[in-house]
Order: sequence, then C-alpha cells, then structure tokens
Amino acid sequence: MRLLIDIGNLIDHLIAYHSDDASSINIALKIYSHSSMYYGIFEQNINKLCNHFNVIKYLYKNKLCGTQQHLRFVIIQRIAIQIELFSLSNFRTLTQIDQQVIFKLFELSIHRYSE
Repeated sequence: MRLLIDIGNLIDHLIAYHSDDASSINIALKIYSHSSMYYGIFEQNINKLCNHFNVIKYLYKNKLCGTQQHLRFVIIQRIAIQIELFSLSNFRTLTQIDQQVIFKLFELSIHRYSE
C-alpha cells in the first residue's frame, strides 16, 4: 500500500512539474498498474498454462486405458487452471486502489488540454 501511495505522489509531481517527460511518467504508470493487480496472475499466463497443460496431456496420455483416462497430476493441473480462470473472470472488484489508478490516468490524459 505504501508503494502505491508513493508512486501516486511521484505521478502527481511528474504531472505538475515535468509534464513533458513522457518516459518517466510511462515507467511510473507501469509500476503503479503492476503493483495494483489483484491476484498476481495475468491472462497471458493462463494461456501459457493451458498450452503447457495440453502438451503434458498429450505426452502422458494413457494409451492402455483410453483417451479419457489421464494421470492424476494431469487432472489436478487441469483443476488448478480452471480455478485460476474462474478467479480471473469472476472476482474482479473495483477497489479503492483501482479507482485511484483510473483517476490518475484520466487526470494525465486531460492534463495537456487544460493548459
């Protein structure tokens, strides 16, 4: 929480005194947005997990029992991916930190036009 407050103050200072320094503002916004993520997992990571799961499922296919009989760790990995997908799609709430990020981005986007 302290990091978000400090980065927010840094963005305010950059907008007030160094509004033409786009690279510094961009880096500060990246730090601000990455530190305010909810669960620490991105959609790209889930896509990589799904691709990895399909490779593992193909490699460890139990050819004696048929196509639907997978090893136990493959089934557990599939359940873990489904839980991550569920939490990514259903547990997005707009927190106070998210509101601050949205307001800072909005303020940054209209700052040039107000001068």
